[in-house]
Amino acid sequence: MSASAVSQSLRSSQDHSSDETRKETADPRFTEILLRAVYSENRVIRNNLTANRGKYKSHRIKSKNLILEAANGLSGECIVIGLGNGMDVPLKRLTKQFDHVTVIDIDRETCEATVSKLSDNLQTKVTIKQRDLTGTLDPIAKKLETFLEQDPKPTHANFCNKVLELIRIAIVQRLDLPEGEASFICSSLVLSQQISLLHFYILTLENKFYPSETTFINSNPEYNVLISELANQAQSDHPKHIRYWLNEKGKGYISTTVEKVSVLESNDRLAFRRMNPPRLMVNPSAIGKISEIFDVFKKEMWYWYSHPARESCDCDKIGSGFRVHGMLLETKKT
Repeated sequence: MSASAVSQSLRSSQDHSSDETRKETADPRFTEILLRAVYSENRVIRNNLTANRGKYKSHRIKSKNLILEAANGLSGECIVIGLGNGMDVPLKRLTKQFDHVTVIDIDRETCEATVSKLSDNLQTKVTIKQRDLTGTLDPIAKKLETFLEQDPKPTHANFCNKVLELIRIAIVQRLDLPEGEASFICSSLVLSQQISLLHFYILTLENKFYPSETTFINSNPEYNVLISELANQAQSDHPKHIRYWLNEKGKGYISTTVEKVSVLESNDRLAFRRMNPPRLMVNPSAIGKISEIFDVFKKEMWYWYSHPARESCDCDKIGSGFRVHGMLLETKKT
């Protein structure tokens, strides 16, 4: 495997803002393979959105209405975490309401396409920061790809051992955003997904360089334990980081997929059923952590029919979706 086989072609861009006094830092120099994995994953989401726009409608309306309710009456700085395709975030309304909107997402390309739908005047109020929310993905990607470059023909076992080594020492980091500056922070469907992209990237890299292997890293018991522990850490830290960035009168919105469910579609009616065994998407202790850090002044639950149905033997359609929790937050009064 030559050095050119693992591309270290790097991409860098500088954040810009209409406020010249606002301090900006350059985007991290993510590897090309990592960015391709990100774009590939978002293409799947975008295709699902196009194919299932009607079925997504109730979820999109519920999400946008709750976000606007949480942000009601606020102004100043708004942070949107994980904008992506913007399907369930009322970006236009938020950009009109707030003085400035900072978008945090590793997929700058998709976010730029979403922001480009705004008027020119509103676009000047938006700054996109290309960041991995946990701070784990970038260093692991660079070290893993450097390892593959330095050893021309690493065995699959050596690759797996390197993955385990890097995840063992991985630590979730807080992003370099100012303390106490934001009036409102929106985190829509991010909490349970923070480590999923790292997992997807590792599988993408493995498939690229070891396509003939039948035993994969995600069948390794230690890997599953380590990746779950890292996900739990990220979920626990997420509300703490949001509180750090909010000012004393700030408010927030956190929604998350809580559980994967099966969906039976029959005669245009939907029936959502728990899987057996249950497929939980978030550690219950992470939900408890939110209540410890914030006053939750409203909480709602709904189902999101997220994946296309397929025909079953009795002509009903069976698909899958998620149980979603949305929480409207305000800082605890001291």
